[in-house]
Amino acid sequence: MVKTKNIQNASDSLWEKCERCSEFEFMQTLARNSYLCQHCGHYYDMPALSRLKQIFQNKFEKITLPLENDILICSGEGTISGSQVVLIAISHIGELQIEHLDSFLITIQHAIAVRMPLIVISSGMNHSKSKISLSYIAQIAIEMNFHKQMNLLQISVLTDGNMTDSLSAIFPLGDLTLVEWEAEDNRLTTPLDAFVDRYVLRHEIPVLIGQLLSWSSENK
Repeated sequence: MVKTKNIQNASDSLWEKCERCSEFEFMQTLARNSYLCQHCGHYYDMPALSRLKQIFQNKFEKITLPLENDILICSGEGTISGSQVVLIAISHIGELQIEHLDSFLITIQHAIAVRMPLIVISSGMNHSKSKISLSYIAQIAIEMNFHKQMNLLQISVLTDGNMTDSLSAIFPLGDLTLVEWEAEDNRLTTPLDAFVDRYVLRHEIPVLIGQLLSWSSENK
């Protein structure tokens, strides 16, 4: 581990400062450790492409999206515990744009076309300042419902514990809702917890998703 005092003139492209403990992490080390601070255990915001690599263990086929920036949004098709699934990962987006919704809609339609379960991992979208038409958002809800009517599992993983600012505020949640949380978090029970099936640590997410897919397959 590298302490802050040992870093001088650190390049922004090589090092990242933890917002919790203020220590610096080497970017390559962060990537290898699923963007977990080695000093305090804080979760850095994980790039969308890195999410897919983590869940699919680097074996997946990317879905072509309008946005080429796979740090913010990335979709792919791959296998988890023997089940073929479609997954979209959404990193934290400052302001909701039409291209973001297009990417989400394309991913849902792809899952419908190939008749596969859909997994949505989201850090949330800031829609308070968005000028996106509600009718466009309604179209996404319709497609999500159509996918669900095909008896295909939907899993939502919210990586922002503040659900009021998360993707769930404007889009329907899946059949199962997981919230990624840090071991040090002291969560209070609130009415919003009724929407959460389970709080889970980052490194446990791939295994838990695999278990849920296996359970769903066995109970069809």
